[in-house]
Amino acid sequence: MLLVLWVGLPLGFLGVFALYPLAYQVYGSFFNWPQLKPTAFSGLQNFHYLFANPMTGSAIAHTGVYVGLTVPLEVALGLASAWVTLRRRHGQALLAIVFVIPIACQRSFRRGIYSGDLL
Repeated sequence: MLLVLWVGLPLGFLGVFALYPLAYQVYGSFFNWPQLKPTAFSGLQNFHYLFANPMTGSAIAHTGVYVGLTVPLEVALGLASAWVTLRRRHGQALLAIVFVIPIACQRSFRRGIYSGDLL
């Protein structure tokens, strides 16, 4: 029973919040959507329009360059900051706070904006 809760519950959430929307988007890509409801089955025509557009190749190339540069840089900076935090004995708590403050401030600032306190 415990195994069902530990494994089944996260898999259920994954299915509901990730796999179902993905499957629905793939299904919807085969229809024309002039408004909120699909009107007619278009088959692969939408994909033909997508890949016939010269901007598609440019967008894919720009996305590849962006991901290729930012992901390794962020991973390297994250590992370096974690290593520095763990290696230093003096001021380890201060360094941990310095790394956590931007995350905490971002959430509290966002909460203040949405609640209307900062407007």
